[in-house]
Amino acid sequence: TSVNELFREHMGQSAIQYLIALRVRFACLLLRDTTVPVKEIVWRSGFRDIVNFHRTFKKNTAMTPLEYRREFCFLIAG
Repeated sequence: TSVNELFREHMGQSAIQYLIALRVRFACLLLRDTTVPVKEIVWRSGFRDIVNFHRTFKKNTAMTPLEYRREFCFLIAG
């Protein structure tokens, strides 16, 4: 509890919120810069299941993972 309070005081968010944001940013990098399947990105970015990943990703980016990839991945640009 004390560590979390210190973390929140210095970072402005809880440790778990920071970790989730970090995982989503990593997933964004993989979606943007690779053609790794989304199922693999779920695992690589530290999420346990695809449903939770989709929900969390959309909450943090306002896009689904596939929408994000279509928008930002230069490897699949038509």
